[in-house]
Amino acid sequence: MKKVFTTPKVIGKFMCGLMMICMTMSFISCNKKSPFDIEYLAVKFESGQNWSIIDADGKIIASEEYSPDCEISVITDGVYWVKDKNGFQLYSIDNPKKPLTEDVYDNATTFVEGRSYVVKKGEPIKLINTEGEVIKELPATVTFACRPSDNGYSPYFDMSNMKSGLLNKDGDAAIEPSFLYIQSENEGYCFAANEYDKEVFFIDTKGNKKNSLSTEKYNFIYPYVSNGMIATISPTDEDRKVSYINVDGEKLFTINNSRYYDQERFPINTGMKIYPYIMWNGYAVFNNSDYKYGVVDSEGELVIRPKYTALMSFKDNTFIARKTDKWGIVDNEDNTVLDFDYDKIVGLVLGGNYIVKQDEAYLVVNKSGKKEISDEFEDISCEFFGISITTVVSSQLANIITKDLTPTSYRTLKGNEPLSKAKSVFLSPTVTELEEGATVSEFNFITGPTRIATLLQYANPTNDQIKQITVRVLCGPDFNDVDGFYNNLMECIKAKGFSLQTEDDYTAYFLPENNTQNAISVSLKKDYNNIIMTVDYENNSSETAAATKKNTSTEETEIQPDEPQTTSSSTSDYSWLSKRAATSADIAGKSSAELRIMRNYIFARHGYIFKSNDLKTYFSQFSWYKPTNINVTSLLNPIEKKNVAFIKSHE
Repeated sequence: MKKVFTTPKVIGKFMCGLMMICMTMSFISCNKKSPFDIEYLAVKFESGQNWSIIDADGKIIASEEYSPDCEISVITDGVYWVKDKNGFQLYSIDNPKKPLTEDVYDNATTFVEGRSYVVKKGEPIKLINTEGEVIKELPATVTFACRPSDNGYSPYFDMSNMKSGLLNKDGDAAIEPSFLYIQSENEGYCFAANEYDKEVFFIDTKGNKKNSLSTEKYNFIYPYVSNGMIATISPTDEDRKVSYINVDGEKLFTINNSRYYDQERFPINTGMKIYPYIMWNGYAVFNNSDYKYGVVDSEGELVIRPKYTALMSFKDNTFIARKTDKWGIVDNEDNTVLDFDYDKIVGLVLGGNYIVKQDEAYLVVNKSGKKEISDEFEDISCEFFGISITTVVSSQLANIITKDLTPTSYRTLKGNEPLSKAKSVFLSPTVTELEEGATVSEFNFITGPTRIATLLQYANPTNDQIKQITVRVLCGPDFNDVDGFYNNLMECIKAKGFSLQTEDDYTAYFLPENNTQNAISVSLKKDYNNIIMTVDYENNSSETAAATKKNTSTEETEIQPDEPQTTSSSTSDYSWLSKRAATSADIAGKSSAELRIMRNYIFARHGYIFKSNDLKTYFSQFSWYKPTNINVTSLLNPIEKKNVAFIKSHE
C-alpha cells in the first residue's frame, strides 16, 4: 500500500514534504491581515507589452515598466521582486522605476511580515528587510531555509552536523540544529523527528516536545498543525479515510465518506494552490472516491456535500469551486457568492474585488460580476516566489565531505572492517535487505540543491567487509558551481596528505604522499552534474596501493582493458556483447586487433577512460562514448564478464 506522508526513509523525502507545506501555507501565512487581499497588481494590457503596475482602483502606478519576459511577485508590504534572466531585484511601489538596491539575487522569497530570505551564487543565505538591508547573514554551513511562517519561524538545515533547526524572525536560532528534520511552524508547533520511520513529535518553538506519534499508526497528509488539529490516515486502512487528531494525539473525528488521493491527482489550477484537508478557519475541503469535493467543519460535520469537481478554501469562509469546467465562489452554506461563469478565478482579492479570467481576458469584478475596473488585461503576474532558499558554499561542502579522510581511513573506517560498523559511522539507520552481490545505497542528507549518497561496497553477503566507499554528490539544477566544488574537493584531498597521480577532464586519482602502511586510494570523477569521490580499501599495503594506479581491483586483472596496441579500423556495432554470450562463430576470422576492439567495446559502453591513445581515439568517434570512469568492473553484468574472458582467450 502506498504511503501518503510519513517520516521519510531519506531526508530527500522530508525536503519534498517541507517544500510542499511551505508552498501550501504560503497563502495562509503570508500576511496577518489577510492572505488573500492585495492592493496592487502587475498586468499586461496587450500581448507582448511590457508589465505595468495598477492599484485597486485601476490607476496605473508604473506604465509598461518591466520587460514582458519578467515575472513579478505578489506585492506585499509595499515591495515586490522582479525576476528576469539575471535574477531577482527588489522594487518599491513608491519608486517603481528604480530598484531599491543594486543587489541581484539568484533566489528570493516573497516578503512575510517584512522579511525575505535571499541568496547569491556561492554565498551564504541572508535575511533582508523591505529596504533591502541585511538583517542577518546565516552561517555558510546553512544550506536551506524555508520561507518564514506567519509568526516568523523558518526551518533550516545545517550541513556541518546534518541536522535541522528553527530560525526566528530575525534569523537567529530559536532551535539549534539538533533534529533529523523539522517541518514548518504554525500555531506555535512544529513537526520534528530524530529517527527515520520511527516516530514524529510536536515541538514548540523552543524545541520542547509536546507529544510523540508512531508512524506505524499514522500517516500524515500534511505535517502541519492548523486549528489545533492535523489530518491523518491509517497505514492499514485500504479505504484511505481521513481522520483528525489534536496535538496530544487524541482522535477527534473521521470523515467517513472521504478518500485521500495523492496531490498530483487533483491539482487546482486557480492561480494558487491550497490543498484539501487543512483545517483553516474552522473548515476543511475533502474529496471522496469519485473525485468530488465537499467541506466539513472543525467538529467533522458535513457543511457542503462532495459535488464539485474542484474546491479550495478562500477568504471570509468562502470557497472557490468548479462545476464541470466553469468556476465560481460559494459560501459555507453552499450559497453562490459569484456565479459559475468564469474560466479561472485567481485566489487573490484586489481592493475587495475578485480577479477572474473570462474569454481569454482577466477582469476585476464584484460579487455581482460587474467590472469594477474598466480595463481588461491580457495577463497578470502575482507570483509567490521562493518556497525555500537553498545554497551550497562549495568550499564548505568539500571540507565536510573530506573532514575525516586520512591516508589510511575514512570516517574512522579502515579496510576490511564490517559493514555494520560503516552503517553506524554513516548514520544510516535504515539499510535495504542485502541481496547477493548487492551494493548498499543510502542517501544521508540534503544540502540545499545537492544530495549526498553513500555507497558501501563489499564483496558478498557472507563476507560483508568494506572494500570501497563512494560518496556521490547529486547536484541539482540550482547548484551552479559544480566545477568549483570539484576543484575544492581536489584541494581538500591534497591537504589530507594525498598527492595527485593522474588527472584529466573527467577524473583525478590520488595516493598517499608517503609510503603509508594500509594505505587507501582516492579517486574523483565528474559524471555530468554529479561529483563522485571513491575511497578504495582494496589494497592494504603500500606496495599494492602504489599498484592501484594501473589496476584498482585485483579481481579485475583478467578483464582489464589493454595497454596500447595497433587498433583496428573497424566500426562494427558490438553492443550485443552486453546482451548475449559470444560464440566461436562471432569471432571466426577476426584479427587480434579486431578482437581487442570487441573486448574493449564492453568497457567503452560503461564509460571507461582508456589509458592507450589509440583506444581513446577509436571510441571517441562514437557519440555514445562518455569517458567518465576509471574502474568499471563493478558495472559489468555477468554476460559482459564472460564475453571479456572469452574474447581475451582467443586474441
